[in-house]
Amino acid sequence: MVTRTLLILLVLVLGVGNAAATGPWQVEAKGRYGWPKAQAGGTELFKSSYGGEILVANRVHEKWSLAAGYNYLRTEATGAFRGDYYLTNGVLEKNGYRQQAAFALVRFHFQDNVLHPHFAAGMGAGKIHHAQGGGGFDGWGTDWLARLGLAYHAGDRWRILAEASYDVLQGQQTNVSTFAVNLGVGYAF
Repeated sequence: MVTRTLLILLVLVLGVGNAAATGPWQVEAKGRYGWPKAQAGGTELFKSSYGGEILVANRVHEKWSLAAGYNYLRTEATGAFRGDYYLTNGVLEKNGYRQQAAFALVRFHFQDNVLHPHFAAGMGAGKIHHAQGGGGFDGWGTDWLARLGLAYHAGDRWRILAEASYDVLQGQQTNVSTFAVNLGVGYAF
């Protein structure tokens, strides 16, 4: 499943992106705060996540752009999850919760003026690692993404970005769905 996902990403970003590249390239850096939902045995696993992402985008048409990126997130476990693993295994590991993904997006730009609202959808290959007290899970999965955002042009090259994001990482041992807010800057060249 991961091999197929990576192959689709490669075709989308390299093949289509290079053949259709018509507009300016843009690099974006964003911070992210989210509210993940995942359960194991009826126990809610996480209460929040935070991290960031880097993304490269190219406008391939007046209303469309392609983007590829990478994100890294730390997730905070709920007290029930930490308590269950601590009681079972007797050892509480610190900083053992993380999620990362490489992904590709297709964006639709609603209008092109000072404020640029957009919708994006895409997929990626994600890895989730949660190890605590010798337990937890570690594995790859497919990451599905949907975003609704707004870019404010603060000059010819700089943009201020805000997005509401919904991601679903379908892993081998659990699925993690996350609603998040992304804030950052972009630079066009």
